[in-house]
Amino acid sequence: MDFTVEEVVALGRTPHKRPLDRDTGEDRAICRDALDRVGMAGAHQRSHLHLLDEPTNHLDIRYQLEILGLVRGLGHSTLTAIHDLNLAGAYCDRLYVMTSGRLVASGPPDDVLTPERIAEFFGVHAHRWAHPLTGRPILAFDDLDAVPAHSSANGAGP
Repeated sequence: MDFTVEEVVALGRTPHKRPLDRDTGEDRAICRDALDRVGMAGAHQRSHLHLLDEPTNHLDIRYQLEILGLVRGLGHSTLTAIHDLNLAGAYCDRLYVMTSGRLVASGPPDDVLTPERIAEFFGVHAHRWAHPLTGRPILAFDDLDAVPAHSSANGAGP
């Protein structure tokens, strides 16, 4: 759902109201004043930049794919936080990896989602394939300390 700039600013009035209260004239005046103070008084348009924080969190896979497909189909710039690296690789044109509040990598998914970088940033082994239809990266993960399933702890084979 798209929101106008005014609607987003009006959300800041929520803690000052009871549940289900509508915006009052005072609320609208406070919002206009806030927009005036930051030089955004004329910002009535809908944004062409979407900021999304974990839009697929707690959704079944069908709805994760549906939401990201809808967002991608809007044709607008979107900045979103996604912790699922497979979804990020499938739907994002550029990835930005942050660790401890610092940007540590950025670029196209093929450049960012490498096994070496994933081991460095996330502390896990990554196995990577290309999706057979899209060519986008698909990842599977193992703990860095995991012993491969085809060998035993003493090094003998199956």
